[in-house]
Amino acid sequence: AANSATGSPGCPVQDPANCLAIRRGQVVVAESSEAIDACPQLRGRPGGPCSSACVPVAVEGRSIGVLHVTGAERNPPTPTVVARVSELSRQVGGRLSALRALESSRQEAGTDGLTGLPNRRILESQMKSMLDAGTGFVSVMADLDKFKSLNDTFGHEAGDRALQLFARVMQDNVRGHDVVARVGGE
Repeated sequence: AANSATGSPGCPVQDPANCLAIRRGQVVVAESSEAIDACPQLRGRPGGPCSSACVPVAVEGRSIGVLHVTGAERNPPTPTVVARVSELSRQVGGRLSALRALESSRQEAGTDGLTGLPNRRILESQMKSMLDAGTGFVSVMADLDKFKSLNDTFGHEAGDRALQLFARVMQDNVRGHDVVARVGGE
């Protein structure tokens, strides 16, 4: 967005830790970018001093970004504008939170909880995609011999550690594009 009086509001912050609004976790309004309590990132702008309002965007209580508006110096965004930007910030934060939860659920649904490997559903989906695309592939199945005996003799914790170690060894010894998955419960 651009303001005919002040140009683009472009915020030069490279790291969230350098953003005053994110650090404070609250809206920061400044009448002049040259004021002592204004965001230091806005000082010395090529277009000259400006007023500003910076509204943090939070996801699950943690500020992850900022919505930033500017105006002419000594003419900061009105409380109505700040309220609208704050509402937009809440909506964006809520939407991002929902998307993160959805992605987390999707990740959990496709991942074996013990080994962290993709599960059978993901493996079958990837194999179907390769078949549909006509991409050649090789499928290899491995099994841990005497796994039941390991569980019976040393307990399920030892069996779990064996599966986790086996998964890690497999992951560490395949090419980057190869898929290692846990197909069964054993």
